[in-house]
Amino acid sequence: MSKRETDSQTRHEDGGKSGRRLSGALLIVTSLVVLLIIAVIWQMLDRAEKQVGKIKSIKVAGAQGSGNELKVAESNRLAEELIERNQNERKLSFEFYDMTDQAMEYMPRLKKLEELSLAHTRITNSGLKYLTALPLTGLILTNTDIDNEGLKHIAKLTRLGYLNLSDTDVNDEGLRQLEPLKDLSDLNLAATKITDRGLPFLKVHQPIWKLVLLNTNVTDSGMAAITELKNLECLDVDSTAVTIVGLRKLTACDKLRTLNLQNCLFNDRDAAELAKLLPALSNLNISHTQLTGKGLLSLAKLPKLSRLTINRLPTISNADLALFKAAKPDCLVIRDLP
Repeated sequence: MSKRETDSQTRHEDGGKSGRRLSGALLIVTSLVVLLIIAVIWQMLDRAEKQVGKIKSIKVAGAQGSGNELKVAESNRLAEELIERNQNERKLSFEFYDMTDQAMEYMPRLKKLEELSLAHTRITNSGLKYLTALPLTGLILTNTDIDNEGLKHIAKLTRLGYLNLSDTDVNDEGLRQLEPLKDLSDLNLAATKITDRGLPFLKVHQPIWKLVLLNTNVTDSGMAAITELKNLECLDVDSTAVTIVGLRKLTACDKLRTLNLQNCLFNDRDAAELAKLLPALSNLNISHTQLTGKGLLSLAKLPKLSRLTINRLPTISNADLALFKAAKPDCLVIRDLP
């Protein structure tokens, strides 16, 4: 073998050794990086687990007694601070706030408060006792764990004009307990356990001008009690069993101006009759009923109709709507959902 060939072979062997050493070094570095990443992830998971453990160490019953785990002490502290900062306010909303019965203890400090919303909070009947000394004229308790027992405290708020009990467990007997509220004029009972049997208890509340019975078990039979509300202007029977049979009884409500019949049994023949029964109606919602273009045109005969909502009525065409508008050009038609 010549000297040139020997030198070339030597360089080739040296290059192979260097490549193997470089590959080995890269493998070691890569392994170290992987180990480091694993260590960091492990540390993060360990820290997160400890944090969860701290949260689980404090437990409180949820709005439905579910035992949801919350930082109660911190929540109550924040509630106290919020109340302290707003002691001179006349209107406050704690909607969706982590308000509990414990935090309600600070409520008596709001000596000027007139309107309060506790909707979607975790308060129960027990927490309502802290409101009795406040000069409240409006109270919203939507989606809270309130039932008839809590209304005993509400009945002491004798200045109350607006009360929203929607999506609570209040039933017919609960309405009887509201008798001391002589100024009650706006009552929302949507999605409660109210039936026809409870409606006669409302007769003592003659100032009532607005009543919401959406998604309750009220039927045509209950409409007789509604006629006793001589100042009623707005009635919502959305998603109830009220039909034209019950609506015939409402002719005695000569102040009725707004009527919501959404999701009720209401067809073209009913529409023709309604125009004669309640000629004073100015605001009507007949969305998601059985109405067609023929019935729509009948509603144009309502002399004072200025607003009509007809969402989710695929049986009414654009041509039908055009005919109605031609007959009733001054009426605003709401049709967001065809």
